[in-house]
Amino acid sequence: MRNQIWEYIKQNANVFSGISVCAVFFFIVFWAYYQESKLKNELVVVSGRITDIKELSGLYGGGDANVHYSFTVNNIKYNGKHSSNPLIYLNRDTLIWKYFPVVYQKRNPENCSLLISPRDFRKYGIKYPDSLEWLKTKCFPPESRYR
Repeated sequence: MRNQIWEYIKQNANVFSGISVCAVFFFIVFWAYYQESKLKNELVVVSGRITDIKELSGLYGGGDANVHYSFTVNNIKYNGKHSSNPLIYLNRDTLIWKYFPVVYQKRNPENCSLLISPRDFRKYGIKYPDSLEWLKTKCFPPESRYR
């Protein structure tokens, strides 16, 4: 009996592999949705500072800017990362050490997000600030999917 089960598993290894990959994919999607819904339910907005920007290579030469930022809650410094394609075209010095809004989950500040594009603000129901119009004009034109 044991050998029959083992043989069945070996014969259908591709099916089991596919099921495993799908299960992992759905878990990742579910976890991201769960974390985002917790963040939206316990939303706190603070000011965060961009500390570094790294260019990530992409397929066909395109890429994203990996924006590193930090913010402080109750005298504890937290760090986060935000990936944004349009920011790759800006001079790194344009954003480094500048302050931008950060949202975090009240009970878990490590669950956080940098608000930089109009889409980021819309996602959390926050009006895009006039103080960032220069960035919107430079990086997020009307036809941009990030706007």
